[in-house]
Amino acid sequence: MFTLPIDPRDWPNQPPTWQSLAFFLLWIYALVSLLGDYIFTCFGLAAGDVERNPLNKILFKKWGQGVTSFVDICIVLFIGGAFAYFSIPAALVFFGAVSAGETFICIKNYLLLKKQKASLK
Repeated sequence: MFTLPIDPRDWPNQPPTWQSLAFFLLWIYALVSLLGDYIFTCFGLAAGDVERNPLNKILFKKWGQGVTSFVDICIVLFIGGAFAYFSIPAALVFFGAVSAGETFICIKNYLLLKKQKASLK
């Protein structure tokens, strides 16, 4: 009969510790950057800007911004988890791309709000 070792690091087909740590850190970074995009979108809409994403523009009218952003974040994190199930390196690439894109959008939105002298409080 096959039994697993007590220490999970000795289980078969487990990713190395550095991959698990990198996945966790990129997952957290992706979550923070997605939340940053949500927050700066809130400030932008309050300052009179309009949403440029056509899908989100439609969903904002139906569900509201909070629910739409929550669903968007859940979908992105679920897709990344599905990548991780099959391949940790693929999930690292996915979350790295998402994090880089969302960070770029956050910086762009921040600079746009600063240029408009909008309140960030």
